[in-house]
Amino acid sequence: MADKPKQTMLPGYNHNVNYKGVTFHIQTEDSGVNNPHIITLLFVGGNIIARKKLSYGDIIKHERLQDVVRELMQEQHKQMLKELKAGNYDTHPLVLTELNKRGITPKPAPVVKPPAPAPARVAPEFKEKPAQKTIELREDQELRDEDIFAGDIISDKSLDEVILGFLAQRLEEEEK
Repeated sequence: MADKPKQTMLPGYNHNVNYKGVTFHIQTEDSGVNNPHIITLLFVGGNIIARKKLSYGDIIKHERLQDVVRELMQEQHKQMLKELKAGNYDTHPLVLTELNKRGITPKPAPVVKPPAPAPARVAPEFKEKPAQKTIELREDQELRDEDIFAGDIISDKSLDEVILGFLAQRLEEEEK
């Protein structure tokens, strides 16, 4: 494995998000090239209510790996914020309990095709990390990158567009 590039894990993103009177915590982490994936977790009351995982094992030899991984992390973190704002987690039992305490009726849950059952395995231990900042999020509010990442430059591209753009660039570089 000597041909793997050396890369330290990138620092993650941690935000507390006040939404509908409930404090959520969103945390995105890079696991590094020895376990090349990005994990985003959504917590409420210290409990994980949503998780996203993206593997980047197919790109670990890219010369700008840290830049690409940082952009992928930001896109995945932002996607979780968008889903929270859209009400996608309003009907989770833990969120529903918190909303009911505040007299808030959630929107009907979006219709989503259930995923295929995953094989049984032992889940790793994840603990909520301190937030870098708190974001106030309202349904009528525009979600702006500068409010999330404090001026870090990211694009308005979807995660699919970021990956396709990266793969196209990689193909061009290989053809040279």
